[in-house]
Amino acid sequence: MLTSRPRRSHGTEAKTPIGKAIARSSLAARVVVLASLFVIMVLFGVLVGKVRHATLDDRIEFVPGEHLQSRPFWEPGVEFHDDALAAELRGILEQFQARQQALQEADASDDDHVVVEEEHVEGNEHKLPRAFVVSSDMHMYTNDDMPYFDESVADFRTRARHLLAVGRKRTMFVSIGSFRDDLCPATLAELFAKAEHPENVYVGLVDQVKLDGDSDDVACDSTIDDRFRKQIRLVRLHSMEGAGPTHARYIASKLWQGEEFYFQIDSHSHFLQNWDTVLMDMIDRLPDPSRSIITHYPPGDEAEFNDPNPPWNCVTRRLRDAPAGLFIQESDWCFEENRTPGIAVGDDGKPTTCVSPFMGAGMIVGRSQWIVDVPFDKYLPYLFHGEELLLASRLWTSGWDMFTPSRNIIDHKYGGREKNVFAETSEWAMVSEQSAARARYILKNPLPGDDDMEFDPSEIAELGLGSSRSYEAYLEFGAIDLKDGNSTGRCGQWYDWQTKEWKGKAKVLPISNE
Repeated sequence: MLTSRPRRSHGTEAKTPIGKAIARSSLAARVVVLASLFVIMVLFGVLVGKVRHATLDDRIEFVPGEHLQSRPFWEPGVEFHDDALAAELRGILEQFQARQQALQEADASDDDHVVVEEEHVEGNEHKLPRAFVVSSDMHMYTNDDMPYFDESVADFRTRARHLLAVGRKRTMFVSIGSFRDDLCPATLAELFAKAEHPENVYVGLVDQVKLDGDSDDVACDSTIDDRFRKQIRLVRLHSMEGAGPTHARYIASKLWQGEEFYFQIDSHSHFLQNWDTVLMDMIDRLPDPSRSIITHYPPGDEAEFNDPNPPWNCVTRRLRDAPAGLFIQESDWCFEENRTPGIAVGDDGKPTTCVSPFMGAGMIVGRSQWIVDVPFDKYLPYLFHGEELLLASRLWTSGWDMFTPSRNIIDHKYGGREKNVFAETSEWAMVSEQSAARARYILKNPLPGDDDMEFDPSEIAELGLGSSRSYEAYLEFGAIDLKDGNSTGRCGQWYDWQTKEWKGKAKVLPISNE
């Protein structure tokens, strides 16, 4: 274990032969010896310069509190004449930079004691100390080296606890999964441009894109301001390697590195000015900011975006697009009469939010503990509809409460995109059915043929419902009818936070997608 500060010696200790010689020497002799050492160091530096065909990238830095699989720290195409010497020099440089940065961060911090732990894992000697990640222009990965993809839930929770303990206060991680989306570059640019503190915003981007052949796809990071490149952690996949939104969101979650807030959006979104501080303030006004989620389906146009009544996911039903046995959420508006009094009170003393039984995957944000309590499920590839009820039920039974934003933070482009927004492989339909069977199993709503579906049961206990509140209580909370899917929902009502009861008469929404 290495701490952020070097151990100071107390009393006598053994010296190296050179150290002993210097200690016994006269002042003049010491000067000569030290001068000789300086010359040796200069010559060593010249040797390093000649061994390489190019200089080290000056933009390399070590960022405390982060850990992604290391990337080569030399410039692309650079070769070494002597592999053994190159490896030795690389090791020396990495150790020196890591320890130097740890000392600087520890000296600069009044609150945290940075601990640098060496990671000794057989077969993973290429990994850096657990607290660090190499950064060049941006963290870029592919399907072959994306970090932590095969990490178990238990290992993720252990790593996440370490990251949260270090703490990165008032920072925001934004998860974006993009599939051949030409609007993604504008989304990424606006995300930073409209943040009040863009220096505290970090992005985990999974860009599933086709850049070969005659494709006119555009890489999502193609127009990003150079100032923010180091704040983007990017996994770029060929669109043929995509496996649906659940797959992309799982990968993006592995790019989180201890930021205080975790914000998931879609790749075709527009932002409110100062969205980052507005969101943090909204969360801090909720009854328990440490276990509160803000979520809904974002509005779809400018008129809706400026409406003082945000969309409210208040009912879930079995509609045409939903897999059998699963459901899709629908939204009404969070009118003043639907808002819960006494919580999240605005500056005018009025309530600002509606309690929600459901969530929208295109906008969900809370303190990052939520992805530790309810990790993303990597065993649900190609699950396109039904993921939201599954995630909402896992959150609620794990003790998390969901609320609408008190005002619209982002808007979202629904439909109208020409390119396939799901997948490009012919095998996806069968895999999607297997994922739906897994989701139904977790939600205790299996179909007769699910036993023959052979879905992947891996880690299903760790990725299932929580134990803080019962699933039966959640079904009642959301007025969910598993039997025929004709749920009444909670639209038109309001939730009494004191009595934990819904009040008022439920409003039956017209079915929009039969």
